[in-house]
Amino acid sequence: SFIDAQYLLTEGNRTGNGAVLSSTDGRDNRLYIDYRLDAHLNHWLLDEFQDTSNLQWEVLSNLVDEVLQDPSGRRSFFYVGDVKQAIYGWRGGNPRLFSVPLNRYPGQIELVPLTRSFRSCQPVIDIVNDVFDDLARSSLPARTVALWNDFWQRHECARSHVPKKGYAAVIEPPCDGGGFAPDTEERYRVVARLLQEMQPTHRGLSTAILVRSNPQGKALVNYLREELPDSIIIHEGRAAIKDNPVVTALLSLIACAAHPGDLFAWRHLQMSPLNNVLHAMNLNRNSLSPHVLRQIQTEGFQGTFRDWAQRLDGAHEIDAFGRVRVEQLLSAAGEYDDTGSVNCNGFLDHIDQYEFRETGTSDAIRVMTVHQSKGLGFDLVILPELDKHNMLRARDLSLLISRDTDTQEPRWALETPRRPVAECDATLRAEIDNTDADTTFESLCLLYVAMTRAKRGLYIVTSFPGRNSEVFNQSALIKERLVGSTKPTEEHGRTVKIGGEWFTCLYPATGGSGDERWFADFALRTKSGPVSAQPSATTDLSLRPSQRTSLIATRPSDTEMLEETAAALFHPDRRQRLDTGTAVHELLRRVRWEDEVDIEALSMEWSAATTVEADTRDRALAHFRRAMHHPQVREALRRPGGNASLWRERRFDVVLNDRWITGSFDRVVIETDSFETPQTATIYDFKTDDVTAAQVPTRSTLYRSQMDLYRSALARILSLPTTTIRVVLVFTSTGISYALDAGGTSNGR
Repeated sequence: SFIDAQYLLTEGNRTGNGAVLSSTDGRDNRLYIDYRLDAHLNHWLLDEFQDTSNLQWEVLSNLVDEVLQDPSGRRSFFYVGDVKQAIYGWRGGNPRLFSVPLNRYPGQIELVPLTRSFRSCQPVIDIVNDVFDDLARSSLPARTVALWNDFWQRHECARSHVPKKGYAAVIEPPCDGGGFAPDTEERYRVVARLLQEMQPTHRGLSTAILVRSNPQGKALVNYLREELPDSIIIHEGRAAIKDNPVVTALLSLIACAAHPGDLFAWRHLQMSPLNNVLHAMNLNRNSLSPHVLRQIQTEGFQGTFRDWAQRLDGAHEIDAFGRVRVEQLLSAAGEYDDTGSVNCNGFLDHIDQYEFRETGTSDAIRVMTVHQSKGLGFDLVILPELDKHNMLRARDLSLLISRDTDTQEPRWALETPRRPVAECDATLRAEIDNTDADTTFESLCLLYVAMTRAKRGLYIVTSFPGRNSEVFNQSALIKERLVGSTKPTEEHGRTVKIGGEWFTCLYPATGGSGDERWFADFALRTKSGPVSAQPSATTDLSLRPSQRTSLIATRPSDTEMLEETAAALFHPDRRQRLDTGTAVHELLRRVRWEDEVDIEALSMEWSAATTVEADTRDRALAHFRRAMHHPQVREALRRPGGNASLWRERRFDVVLNDRWITGSFDRVVIETDSFETPQTATIYDFKTDDVTAAQVPTRSTLYRSQMDLYRSALARILSLPTTTIRVVLVFTSTGISYALDAGGTSNGR
């Protein structure tokens, strides 16, 4: 895995039985990879440095040392980071590492602070400065404040590059007067009214609602979809497709088809708008099953759902979110249809396991975690989930790790007893305090990232914590910094009407910072009517969502199923073997037909033209000469009888079942008729693996997936059935050709 690579490259590799890769005092072998990288790379540029882990820095530090100690002046080290955005401590990120190169090489690295914002308008910059400046006057731990102050500088607004108008506010639902905290849905109601008031997507404003966790995001999305049925609310995380009543009603059709006695599914249909459709089609509980099963047999699940969704839409118009989910259901059904199965139970299981990642579009309100928003910017940002966690105390103390103050290297770890017990010991209490301070710092960074995503409008939605609450969360910090109290009431702010309801605005208390109606400068777009089959020439297609399918490149070579030890991946000889294999392919590409090749002349010609290192050149030439004396290799290079054309190292790109297949054929012989129309073809794929004759059959099966993609791609290119295309693996080191038949069998030759 990714973390394994880091361990193999550092002294973390203390227990493995593979190659020792690290360079340590008194050890003869040097770190080969360090040597290769240092010999080839003169300039190092590292981004997001605040998220670097100790282990990653251990991999890189030796290379950075070489650059910074080079007196020639021809090499450079450049790193960028914002310690205030260090939100990945939970996966090892250590923001204190940012100062390590500076302290280790004083005067050699120029530190350039970047304090001007090219994203946010002045009101957003104002609230950021008001919250995060001079934290010594807050309730945060001194250790946290000290680390923050090492890197904090007041922000400035690059006025010529950012929006002229904007607004930032802290808004709360009204208290009930009894001193109790409003429930979560009261904050969600504020969010719904804000969206209803501003209608951001109808004004072309990008909108993000940022939360701490995916469960919070899912709960918020479900609420907003009920409150704003005409808006498209996207939860940008792994999501199931069965969170919409249109989809569940359509799935009950399949359940009734598979099991006519499923009374639950039948009653569901009767209670849904599909009941009117069933009446119009004269279908009852007994006749529905054969009708749907027959339709699945002839049209597949995708065609069946498309037909019933259109009927449902005619009987009861499907809302915007329902349409999105129907399209996703059709996509999932199409994937299942590709398997060739018409089994209803299998399809329902497929949907139960089906998950997708929703991605935002310009006409959608995007709900995502703060971590997902990092690096992004939005016209409008709403923060409704800052009340949950105490930012002064670590939530998980099951494992307590003591670290060196300067290097952050772990000194010891302890499976911790309960906090009240552990705090009775002075040593453990000191480590708990350090852990709490680190937790507070990361929570502070998370709040900073969330607040600085906004370009024009930033709305922080908090609520009264309850008279007896002692939790100091992100909301408490904001209110302490902006209002002067962690439990302000209506008297600290002013009453504002949003979406027809009254709420409390705690900041700005006078309405003097920014323009409350900033969004009104963006005209509302009229809702589009039904799309005609033939759009007129005046239709502005740029306003419509893209209908293109996003294709992901698949390389046949990526499907190889070979197994290697992790140590072998980093062995010094590995690169030479790969380079030798590439060189052998270059030599074989120069062979047109076996009966016209002069091995020595070809070898001399290639040697004069190649730029590979001498050792690689000699190995490749020796391998090539041996291969050319094997009868089965020469047979693969032989000219066929009749009309034929030859491809050598021919690149290709084809689309197969919505997959973009890209790769390169080593050698293809195409046999044609007298009109040069392809009739059959043979793909020869050269393998330079160092295998024995006994290993060839087993190794060949590991390449089957790769070769099947080659066969399908060539069939599409030549418009031939796959059964007319042979695939032959040519193992050049052993001199054995091995044919992989289209039917799944293999035959050695």
